[in-house]
Amino acid sequence: MLAPPVSQASLTPPQSGVQASGMASGMASGMASGMAPLAAPLAPQRSMANFESLQMTKSLRANVSALPPDAPVSTPTMNTQLTEVSMTELRRAMRVEPFWYCRFLKKSRKCYDIKKYRWTTSEPTGLARGVRSRLPLPDIPLPALIARSLKVPEETAFTTVVRLSGAGQSPDTEEDLASIPDSQPVILVMQSCSHDAPYGEYFRIQETLIFSKGKQGTDLKRWVSVLWVKSLPWALGALRNIIESQTISDSQKAHDDLVKYILQAAEDARD
Repeated sequence: MLAPPVSQASLTPPQSGVQASGMASGMASGMASGMAPLAAPLAPQRSMANFESLQMTKSLRANVSALPPDAPVSTPTMNTQLTEVSMTELRRAMRVEPFWYCRFLKKSRKCYDIKKYRWTTSEPTGLARGVRSRLPLPDIPLPALIARSLKVPEETAFTTVVRLSGAGQSPDTEEDLASIPDSQPVILVMQSCSHDAPYGEYFRIQETLIFSKGKQGTDLKRWVSVLWVKSLPWALGALRNIIESQTISDSQKAHDDLVKYILQAAEDARD
């Protein structure tokens, strides 16, 4: 699953982005093999009137197209039953604006300066979009040797690319949802990169959410992993385990909040 090494010269430091909580989230996020470096955020632009979102950029589209296969083969990191949420409501919830994941970033992860990029058709899987913002980084205990060699900023830029399949391919109409059977799962794959935290561009955090028809609503399986795109310096080898364990821990702590905003989106989709 690891991508080939990416040259440091190709990783352009951004001016703004998104962030996640914890050392791992704050420092970076998952990338698949062959995926191009997540481009630095653009200069501020006028928001689109429709949902206050920006048009997807070429760099974000390129990173979406390089995302890995939808279904991980490992055991899910988390399992949740979304009682009384139908697959039809779930498909609508994934597309309803404001995007539920942006709410989660703002309320749970305390992100700010969030820039949302509009849903766009992504062949052949369905839809894609990007999100960028900023988040203050928490203090994470580090071994003294590592702490002396790192200068962790108070906040970091963070970019997430999103691919959605099983929820149609037309972002401006729901007509394409009518023909999708309940048996077809909805798959949301997200990869995030922290641009300016120490060694943030050495790895990516990948999340895969698979929604399928359950006995009493919709079943959610969620995978969270760290994908390395470049090896850490030998002296900082222990940092890898810290980042990986902190990423999983943070994702588990925030899981209930994430589910809460999905359920809120499902409620909004009923209106």
